[in-house]
Amino acid sequence: MRDTSPWPTTSLNGSGSPRSASKSVRRRYESDIRLHVVPVVGSIKLAKLRPLHLEQVFAAGREEGLSERSLLHVHRVMFNALRQAMRWQLVAQNVAEAVAALKPTRRRVEPMELSDARGVRGNGRASLELPTVIGLGTGMRLGEVLGLRWIDADLDAGTARIAQTLQPGGTFDRPKTHRSSRSVSLTAFVICATSEPASAAAISDGGFRNRLFEDL
Repeated sequence: MRDTSPWPTTSLNGSGSPRSASKSVRRRYESDIRLHVVPVVGSIKLAKLRPLHLEQVFAAGREEGLSERSLLHVHRVMFNALRQAMRWQLVAQNVAEAVAALKPTRRRVEPMELSDARGVRGNGRASLELPTVIGLGTGMRLGEVLGLRWIDADLDAGTARIAQTLQPGGTFDRPKTHRSSRSVSLTAFVICATSEPASAAAISDGGFRNRLFEDL
C-alpha cells in the first residue's frame, strides 16, 4: 500500500477532485498536504489510517496557530484525497467521513465609515488612486480590482464584469468559482473617476499590476 506522500496528485488530479480549481487553489492544496498532513501522518499507510489520525492532524495544526478556517481547508483536501483513493481501490473507506466537519465562526465585517473612506483615498499614492476608488465603490477584492480591463467595464450601463484576477507572482487567472465570475455595479463616483483621461492608461492589460509593483 502507498503512504500519504502521493496525496497531492491523488487529490488534485483524480476524477471528481478540484482539477478545475485555479492555480492558486491547487498551490494551496499542495501546501496544506506538504506542511500540515504529511508531517503528522505521512508515515502511515493509507489502509491503516483512522479518524483519530486525522484528529491528530487538526490538533497539530491548532498548536501551530492555524485558524479553524485553515483547518477546514486541510480537512477538505484530505477528504478529497481519500475519496479518490477509494475510487482507485487503495482504501476500503474514506475515514475523513467519520471526522466532524469543522465550522469556523464567521467574522463580523464592520463597514467602513464614509469619513474613513475619504481618508484612505486622500492619503493614497497618486498611482493607486483609481484602484482604491474602485475597491471602495464596488467591494471588489484586491486581485479582482487589479485584474480589471476596459473590456470588462461598461460605464454606460454602470457595471463591471469580473473576468480575471491577479494572482501571487503577478500572473492573471480566472476567478476561483462560478459565483466569483460576476458583474458588479459601479457607483457614481467610481464612474466619474474611471471617466477621467488618466484612467485610460491605468485600466489595461497589467496596467494596475505594473503601477502597484512599481510603487511598493
